[in-house]
Amino acid sequence: MAASTHHRLAPSHLLRGFGLPVQLVAGWISDSPHRGFTASIAVSIEGAMILTIAGIGHGLKSDPTQLRVLVTLYATILLLFVSAVGFVFLSIEGYFSVIEKAQEFGVLKVLGASMRYFLLLLFLENLTICVPGTVVAIGLTFLTRWGLGFSFPDFLRLDVVYLSWPIAFGITATASLIGGVIGARKAIRDGVIQALSYEA
Repeated sequence: MAASTHHRLAPSHLLRGFGLPVQLVAGWISDSPHRGFTASIAVSIEGAMILTIAGIGHGLKSDPTQLRVLVTLYATILLLFVSAVGFVFLSIEGYFSVIEKAQEFGVLKVLGASMRYFLLLLFLENLTICVPGTVVAIGLTFLTRWGLGFSFPDFLRLDVVYLSWPIAFGITATASLIGGVIGARKAIRDGVIQALSYEA
């Protein structure tokens, strides 16, 4: 993948524009579509967990019977655990996604890219992955709502909480960014060594 995107890297004066980051991110996604697809699926699952937690919590308010409280409490604890695992997984995914781009990051650093520039790249890549992932998560939540209403109407109620949509996006994007930022430091350091060795 590094060799196929190396030709898209430009002289340092182009690093100040916005076009090159978009081209780089588009190149990374097109060069490794399976990784982008896997990351989007992980985002959709994590987002669905978050939206479901918000939905069943809101649904309990309409009919807080003792049975509903117990089932909702158990389901919320379980979903919170799964969501925490998903958060860690997204961070690890973001970390290794950046590590794979060490050569490109090193060349960009040699050309004069700042940390703010790398953060822009990470933000654009996460936007590309997390937006469709969150949309799928919303669809999964509607499907889950229908399934619960059909199968377990007396135990759980899942409401649609529109305010939780941007929250789900923010949490999944934050998880990916945390891993990406941690990985970026190592990728830049290792990539600079590779780039200078290559030039030599």
